[in-house]
Amino acid sequence: MADETRRRYLFVAIDRATRWIYVALKPNKTAASAERFLKALHTACYTQNQRFNSAEDLEQTLMRYVYLYNHQLPQSALHSRTPIQAMKDWYQTHPNLFNKRPYNHPGCDSYF
Repeated sequence: MADETRRRYLFVAIDRATRWIYVALKPNKTAASAERFLKALHTACYTQNQRFNSAEDLEQTLMRYVYLYNHQLPQSALHSRTPIQAMKDWYQTHPNLFNKRPYNHPGCDSYF
């Protein structure tokens, strides 16, 4: 942010079943900050079933969810478009706001 002299990092957890979100801003992105975030998340959770078999399982699940959310889940706030569709529309009318062109992923997105 323009009024800040130090970076802060946003940690985000989204429950894929209910879309409940938990966030925290941290002063750094160290393993210790991530561990504190996960412990706070565990305390804040409403269920006991959000467990993963390994760090790799967690990472793969998160990456699948991010892909699904951005490319395949229409959002009512975006007039029933997916985030990537909304981004492409913005790119068409405001290309100067982007560092690169939003792109297609084979099989899921034929918008352009």
